[in-house]
Amino acid sequence: MLSSEFLTLSLPRFSERRSGEFVDFYNHRRYHKAIKDITPADMLAGRREEILGRRKEVKNKTIVRRKLSNTALRLWSIWWYPLVG
Repeated sequence: MLSSEFLTLSLPRFSERRSGEFVDFYNHRRYHKAIKDITPADMLAGRREEILGRRKEVKNKTIVRRKLSNTALRLWSIWWYPLVG
């Protein structure tokens, strides 16, 4: 995780407030590709598997819904097309 002391010491033009805002963003709101799009704070808190599990569940539900929707659309078009075509 990034600390505000590191930014303040390495980049003197960063004010204490600005470096604190950036560190908060970096650690709590920015998703990191190297850790499977989890924030460092979530990773350190041990919530990685829970978050990845929820994402997988949402993805699976979305795929099922999309398949049902596409099937319904195909059935509707098969029924409708002979009436207008």
